[in-house]
Amino acid sequence: MGNCFSGDLRGFLRSIRRLLELPGDTLILAGHDYVRDSMLFARRLEPSNLPALEAYWKKYDPAFVCSSLQEERHVNPYLRFNDPGIVAVLRERGLPAATEEERWLSLMSIE
Repeated sequence: MGNCFSGDLRGFLRSIRRLLELPGDTLILAGHDYVRDSMLFARRLEPSNLPALEAYWKKYDPAFVCSSLQEERHVNPYLRFNDPGIVAVLRERGLPAATEEERWLSLMSIE
């Protein structure tokens, strides 16, 4: 799951909230393979999360792009907008981070 480049960001946030309510062992089957770009973004955004990103990358199979929701919760910034590490990154960049919606919209604004 990645950035929403167009459309309804608040609607996307509602969808992400619903996904985050699912059990950690829920399988995520990708409709598109943006794993390389997503991992580069996550690494650039939060280098302190490198061990989790490297573990995720080792399991990556381009022939069958699949992960668990729990794995995504560890590496995917778009699911970690409430994580203290991501909140710190947003604040360091001077982006609004006081509320969940502010954190979400701020994260979506980062290129």
